[in-house]
Amino acid sequence: MAPKKIPSEAPAPIQDRLMRKDAIRDKFDYYFSAEYLNSPQGARLKNIISDSHNRNTGRFLIPLGCFARWKSFKLLFPSAWVAGSPGPKFGNVEGKEEIMEALQTSKTVNVVDTKHIERKYDAARYRLQTNQNDSDGGEDGAWDLSDNSPLYVAPSFVLPVKKMSEVTGLEKDYADAPITPAEHQENLDCYHPDRQIHDRLEVAIQRFKARRKFHTSHSTAFNAWLKFGGVETGDRKFNGKFDEKEKLEGMSAFDKAIEFATHQVGDDKGDPKLWVVDFVGVAEAFLSSELHKTLFDPDAEQIDLVCGIMTNFYNYILHHDVCPEYQTEIFAARAVVKLGRNQLIAIHKLGGLVPGDFNVACSVLLDGSLAGTRGVSYAVPEVELEAGDIAWNPIKENLLTAEKARAIIKMACTSSLASDQLFDAVAEADLSNIMSMDETFELGLEVVEIHPPTQDDIEGYNNANMDEVQVRKNVVLKPLGKLVCKTWKIPAFVDHDLPKHLRDLTFKDAPKTFTFWVEGDIIDHMFWESKEEVLNEKIGKMEKKDMVESFVGMKMSARVRRLKVKGVEECLWVLDGVNSLYCSFYNLILNDLMPHPWKGVRLLTNEEQGGSEDGSH
Repeated sequence: MAPKKIPSEAPAPIQDRLMRKDAIRDKFDYYFSAEYLNSPQGARLKNIISDSHNRNTGRFLIPLGCFARWKSFKLLFPSAWVAGSPGPKFGNVEGKEEIMEALQTSKTVNVVDTKHIERKYDAARYRLQTNQNDSDGGEDGAWDLSDNSPLYVAPSFVLPVKKMSEVTGLEKDYADAPITPAEHQENLDCYHPDRQIHDRLEVAIQRFKARRKFHTSHSTAFNAWLKFGGVETGDRKFNGKFDEKEKLEGMSAFDKAIEFATHQVGDDKGDPKLWVVDFVGVAEAFLSSELHKTLFDPDAEQIDLVCGIMTNFYNYILHHDVCPEYQTEIFAARAVVKLGRNQLIAIHKLGGLVPGDFNVACSVLLDGSLAGTRGVSYAVPEVELEAGDIAWNPIKENLLTAEKARAIIKMACTSSLASDQLFDAVAEADLSNIMSMDETFELGLEVVEIHPPTQDDIEGYNNANMDEVQVRKNVVLKPLGKLVCKTWKIPAFVDHDLPKHLRDLTFKDAPKTFTFWVEGDIIDHMFWESKEEVLNEKIGKMEKKDMVESFVGMKMSARVRRLKVKGVEECLWVLDGVNSLYCSFYNLILNDLMPHPWKGVRLLTNEEQGGSEDGSH
């Protein structure tokens, strides 16, 4: 199964209603993202949003009809390809219902009514000014049309903050200008091989920052990365006083950089017995284990920003020959950042999908850990709502019922993943009577194989979704692929606090490999396209080529249970819950691993406490 691509201008029609809704949502999120709107192609949409400003309410209400002629939306509906054919289209009632449902989970737009949407960014900046004259003579703190004072409307994103749109030097494809002879002489002084590596890096950080324009988000990400790597942030030595200015006269470029430095690499970092210069290890550990602490569940834009700053700095120190003895390591660290960007974006997308409908259905139906949170029965008919109660919205709360869970599991047992024995066992049986779950393991897993759904299974599921019985059940069945995983020991502090006989106890009875059935939409996000430089043997030069990479090596912390079926020898495993997803290069720096064994409690002597014999200090 091919990975998802950037929305094209002439998409193929999508027959499956659920997949069509996902495509609609993804396209709206793409077009309303800051990346697209700030590109030259986004100028048209910017103008549409700017023109949608409602002077009465101060909101930017964008008419959905503006997008009716966009081929990228219109042609997603199969009936749009045949004039006069029935069925959902972008402009008719059926099509609007699909769009409304699709945008309920959008990350960039809110649905205002059946005709309008608004960008979430503008909604967040929308502010109501306290009214000065209410019709009833009172002050309720809300602006209305009877107020004399005008409504204050925060400026839209189409009016950028001053100088925010200027070149920062941190853009994705930014390249430093060629080094002038004067700069070359300064580099020879600042980055002379005789200088210790920590001094050269401290100067490089200062000179790098001086040649870039950092906004708040850039500084936050850059400082977090440097601090994690052992670089402290503090006040610079130079305070701007007149006598201090006189000291700067005649100083070398190196000395000036040290005086103006706001990031300090301590002198102790120069001792190779205490500290190791590890570009690759810090990059791996920061992206895989530290970034989520700085930015909780970072989205694609935040991931791009962080990875872009790291790559930009690596390029800078390579361009200026800051530490040529570490050139190979810096290239490797830059490759880690490139891989990490793709994997972190995939993890962000997978976070809302795993463990998948099939595994959730097994957990819900067979009293797994998700039964209480997902709910087996969610609708009670003819219930009178009391004051303050909120009516249940089936679009926003798509809970899984027992009936839907049975349909998902039974359909899974008809796929090519199931054996004939399993198919026969569940064909006419009550699943609750023949299925049970036992043997629970909470452990780390590493994906070693990814198998997308077969074409036969995809067609079979599409036919099942068109069946009237399934339509009445309001359940969408998704074709299944499988993940083959092996056990993975999660690096953590806990091992160092446990006695030796309790370590690795988790893996004592666990099998070496597990096979899980997961939906195709999950597997879709485990593939992505990237450009790689490959050698063209015909012309003998390196060329960029589109490559498809997979998330083999993805790691996770999960709860696993064995699924037993009466009369079936086949062993099935269920993901009863996924706690965390990690990059394939998940790493912790030794500072975090606390490798030395715990020391027992003892009384300190006066000398160790820094005191004298009489107890005074």
